Amino acid sequence: MEKMIQIAESYGWAVDMDSDSIEFNQSSPAGEDFSFTVLTKDASDAESLAAEVRSYADSFDTEEQDVGRCAGQREWCARHQDVGGRR
Repeated sequence: MEKMIQIAESYGWAVDMDSDSIEFNQSSPAGEDFSFTVLTKDASDAESLAAEVRSYADSFDTEEQDVGRCAGQREWCARHQDVGGRR
């Protein structure tokens, strides 16, 4: 599992671990913070950690994320009107 965390960090992810969870954090080029958490009870080894990360990535809805961002940041949305295929 340590090797997987090193790989994530080499791709720019900050990884914080405690006894209950592993949190992955990164800022986007647009300056938006992004993070997700994997519970250690669901990721006891490298294989299950990879499965949990893949599950999160597969279920991530970019359009929902953009709509949520736009709800609170009108200025950002005005500059990025083509997000999610909307113009």
